[in-house]
Amino acid sequence: MFRRTFVGRETQLAALTGMHEGPPASAPWITVIEGPAGIGKTRLISEYLERAPGRVVKVTAGEFEQSMPLHIAHDIITGLSDPHSPGGTRTAEEDVLAGGDPRVMYETVRRALATEPTVLIVDDVNWVDEESLRLLTFLVRHRPQPQFQFVFSCRDGSCPGPLTLALAAHGHRVNYLHLAPLTDDDVGELLPDSPPDELAVLRRAAQGNPLYLILLAHNPQIAAQVVDQNAFDPADLPPSLPELDRSIRAEMMAMPHTDKVVASAAAVCGDISDLGLLCAVSQCPSDIVVAALDRLCERGILLSANGCLTFAHPLVRAGAYRVSGDGWRIDAHRTAANYLRERNASLLVRAGHLERSLCVYDRVSAAELVAAAELAISIAPATSARWLAAVLDTAPVADRDQEPDYHDRMRQILLLGRAHLLSGHPERALDTLQLLADAPGSWRGDALLLRARCERIFGRFDSARELIEEATAIDDNPHDGLAHIELATLDVQAGHPDKCAARLIALLTDGRAHSGSVVAASLALRSMGELGAARITAARESFQIARDAFTQLPDSDLADVVHTVSALGWAAYFLDLCPEGIALIDRAL
Repeated sequence: MFRRTFVGRETQLAALTGMHEGPPASAPWITVIEGPAGIGKTRLISEYLERAPGRVVKVTAGEFEQSMPLHIAHDIITGLSDPHSPGGTRTAEEDVLAGGDPRVMYETVRRALATEPTVLIVDDVNWVDEESLRLLTFLVRHRPQPQFQFVFSCRDGSCPGPLTLALAAHGHRVNYLHLAPLTDDDVGELLPDSPPDELAVLRRAAQGNPLYLILLAHNPQIAAQVVDQNAFDPADLPPSLPELDRSIRAEMMAMPHTDKVVASAAAVCGDISDLGLLCAVSQCPSDIVVAALDRLCERGILLSANGCLTFAHPLVRAGAYRVSGDGWRIDAHRTAANYLRERNASLLVRAGHLERSLCVYDRVSAAELVAAAELAISIAPATSARWLAAVLDTAPVADRDQEPDYHDRMRQILLLGRAHLLSGHPERALDTLQLLADAPGSWRGDALLLRARCERIFGRFDSARELIEEATAIDDNPHDGLAHIELATLDVQAGHPDKCAARLIALLTDGRAHSGSVVAASLALRSMGELGAARITAARESFQIARDAFTQLPDSDLADVVHTVSALGWAAYFLDLCPEGIALIDRAL
């Protein structure tokens, strides 16, 4: 056993602690810690946390939670919430999870960060879910207050694109801390008890990577094989990763059975702080689990910082997850989903476990996963599509006379088509919605409208118009207003502004524009029509009214008419209102 000494990162640690020494306003307030997997980014952050004054909110993204919408946003809100207050910022988060406006959450978090000097740390930002990434880019664009500091770590070359663009677009000065491999002296200090000949082998095998060193120190025979490259099959991965995977597996397999089970259960749960969940998944009593957690910390599998337990690295968690069999993992996720259901955890928190345990159709789990997909469709449509596909793949095919199964399946197919379209895959949406082409029912009008949007995206305007006209012919179609917005859009694209204007006037005056989204879309297209007719004053007035209408729309309603925002963006360009147009397009994207 060895003691995990902090070595080789004193300069970077000094740079982090120096953020609190009152730098001038022009000094960098964003710090990026970069380096390959296992190089010590998480350990550097842990050392900083022990020295940081004031309020620090630290969250860690993970590969397993990347598919959970707003996972990191939830952790940030939890870190900012007053544990003695029944409300706090949780209200905004719950509203978003229920389909509300994410901008409310963004502003609420920004205000909470502005109440006192705060350092926000996001470890492994490359694994942040897409919806939480929008919150982070918002904070980059709108610094909460002059004493706010933002620190995030990522692997080399893996900083998420939206975050990189936000840093560049706003001209922020950024402090980049790149972690290089440990030197020979650092390795000797890290492993002072290793014999010189063994230390030489470890240095060559780990290539200066501290995580590799720590794992290989438990398995010197594996290190010797790593040095002998002929001991491994060639792979397309970087040279160190296959050996690291073998090292992690060897470490796990060498542990006592109870420790291995608890490590695998912790990998499934993700939230190691929930002892009840960990006991349920591992099927061990609490005293056995606590003792196993202590031993895992001693072995360096887990880290303890600020009273919280985490895996030493996401790759270690992945190894602990894979070391258990497929059947065990499925059952473990089912157990986790049942435990969280009994405690009324949110559907989005349970959805990841439901998805991974739904290998055989289960009506209750399938219904919950569909409900989670409906919640996520406006904020995470790609995730919603994956959950719906998982349900449809396992559900038995139902005939029309098999109610309510047939109705449920048709509704799920419709939702899947809409999720594909919203996530930028109209070709998948068309393939999915084609399944409803000859299926009469209440979903037919919606399916025709979605198919028409796909056809318009592909430039097949005549096909789109035929589908929309078929949809408008359906009696009591609740989306008749949206159908006429589609027809007006086609009029514009076909070069018939007068026809578009007449259609919009009729839509706004005969009561069919019964929703805010239809009104906003109508006003946006009308503004573009006024420009086409060279009525600049009227176009400017229409633009301002349309802008206000879109601003008031929650994202769930905006998704239905998001394509019309481009018309408003062009209107802003021609009216020399580019900042307002950029804000609208940015939100739509």
